[in-house]
Amino acid sequence: MLPKVLIVGRPNVGKSALFNRIIRSRKSIVHQEPGVTRDLLQAEVEWNGRKFLLIDSGGLDLDSSDVIKAKAQEILLGMMKEVELILFVLDSREGVHPLDMEVSQMVREAGKPVILVANKIDSYSKMNEALSFFSLGWGDPIPVSGLNGFNIGELLDEISRRIPQVSSPERELLGKVAIVGRPNVGKSALLNSLLGKERVIVSEIPGTTRDAIDTYWESTEGNFLLIDTAGIKKKSKISTDLEFLSNLRSQEAISRCDLAVLVISAPEGILSQDRKIAGMIQEAGKACIVAVNKCDLVDFQPKKVAQFQEYLKKELDFLSYAQTVFISAKTGLNLKQLPFLFHEVLNDYRRHFSTSLLNRTLEEIIAENPPPQSKGRPYRIYYLTQKGHSPPVFLLFVNREEKLHFSYERYLKNQFLQKLGLKGTPLFFEFRPKRGRVAGKKP
Repeated sequence: MLPKVLIVGRPNVGKSALFNRIIRSRKSIVHQEPGVTRDLLQAEVEWNGRKFLLIDSGGLDLDSSDVIKAKAQEILLGMMKEVELILFVLDSREGVHPLDMEVSQMVREAGKPVILVANKIDSYSKMNEALSFFSLGWGDPIPVSGLNGFNIGELLDEISRRIPQVSSPERELLGKVAIVGRPNVGKSALLNSLLGKERVIVSEIPGTTRDAIDTYWESTEGNFLLIDTAGIKKKSKISTDLEFLSNLRSQEAISRCDLAVLVISAPEGILSQDRKIAGMIQEAGKACIVAVNKCDLVDFQPKKVAQFQEYLKKELDFLSYAQTVFISAKTGLNLKQLPFLFHEVLNDYRRHFSTSLLNRTLEEIIAENPPPQSKGRPYRIYYLTQKGHSPPVFLLFVNREEKLHFSYERYLKNQFLQKLGLKGTPLFFEFRPKRGRVAGKKP
């Protein structure tokens, strides 16, 4: 396991900006509104040959009247006891704030090594702005600027000196799994249930999750990177910049994952927004599992499960390749199946096929149902080969420049998925006529 380094501090001292600067990516949402970061965001960092897991957190705030804030604090205080090093971040422009004193006491009670970070200092000439922090009793603060990168190297040098050396083998990921869906379908509850601990806030209040949250999961099948996301809202329902950014991060999570788990609500069924998100997954060419959640609230007898399967095929016909699993994040129903299903689907997503197997399969399919004529002339598919994987892409050599009729192409695709035993992965075709011109690529 990599050593964990946790960034803490009161709200709006620049924790997320510092996190983004260190990982060299705009992974955490930075916004002027206090309390934007609520959950724990993680990223692997390597410096001077040492690796560690950097964790961004929401601002420590003792106002327990807000239910979501109180839950965030509870999760954060639990994480403070698990890490190897804490970065206590303060705002040099404001000096010691009364809340800094309270945060300092919380950090002290955690009993972990601490590096005091004086943020928002962008040059050595402003070092005196950090002098007031000596009163907190943590020794010399390291002056930095998360926004412009001033002195970040010195901070990383100090982190490298303070974290334990690990000799464990590097983590090999089986894949990146994004948990996506509209608001309040149980995405965060599913993540927490898989991890067996609270890592993200679960609430009935829509919009609780604001960012895409990466968490490494050591499952029974191997290691996955789980990405919890904010609920993807309709454009007409987005009313603030923060909601826009949250939506954007969720869509980016789909683009960078290997497998998208589309979570839908069993009691509510498929809504128009579910279909739109399914379309995003299909257009991105990602492997997909449809997780029908909250099955504990529905009387799903075997006959009703079969009926719901047919209903899904009708409502999400363009996502027909997806695997379906009926779950309850609350009771744990069928969650033990997910690591195996993730592994199985990702294997199919990356599979390579021999040209001989593909052409034998093509001959079987054409023998059962040959291509329709085009403009009174037969449409022939001579042979095919695999051009790519993740997802599989097949190159078909044909006799016409016109595209194959969409209904037969869909039939051809479904037959290949079935006969090759592919689960949860989309299939792409490219057509090339005799003269070598590409007739078109179509998902």
